[in-house]
Amino acid sequence: MIRNELRDKELYTQIAPILAGTGISVIELSEFEKDGRCTVRIVIQSAEHNTTIDDCTAAHKLVFPRLELLRSSRDVYLEVSTPGIQRNIKDISEFPAFIGKDVNILQGDDWVSGRLASSDEEGVVIESGDGQSKIRFADMKKAKLVYNWKEKR
Repeated sequence: MIRNELRDKELYTQIAPILAGTGISVIELSEFEKDGRCTVRIVIQSAEHNTTIDDCTAAHKLVFPRLELLRSSRDVYLEVSTPGIQRNIKDISEFPAFIGKDVNILQGDDWVSGRLASSDEEGVVIESGDGQSKIRFADMKKAKLVYNWKEKR
C-alpha cells in the first residue's frame, strides 16, 4: 500500500524547504539512533535533470548544518542518495517529483503502465498508447518507476 506520511515528519518540514530552493525534492527520509549517533538518510530527486552525485553533495552541504543544530546533543551522520532507476514508490508525496517518468501501478489485480502525466491530492494521471488513465491513491496497491533499457541505448 502506498503511504502518505513523509510530509508529516517533523524533520521533513525542517529539511525539504532548504532543498526546494535549489530544485531538489526530498523523496524519502529516515532517522534512527544507535550508540549515541543520529543517522539521517535522505533520498533526493532533482526537478531539472537526472539526479547526480553533485546534487547529493550539494544537498549534504545544505542540510548537514541544519541537522547539527536540530540534533545538537548527538553525533550526527547524514547519508544522501538518489532514488534509483527502478524505485518502488513508497509515499504519495513522491509522485510529483516523478512526473514525466515511466511507471507501473498496481490497481486492484491489474498493472497500469505508462508515463506519469500529473499528480494531485486524489491520485495520478497516466498516459499510455490507450490514452489517459486516472488512478486514485486509494486504489493503488503498488507503484514503481520503470527504466526502459532499450530506449536508453
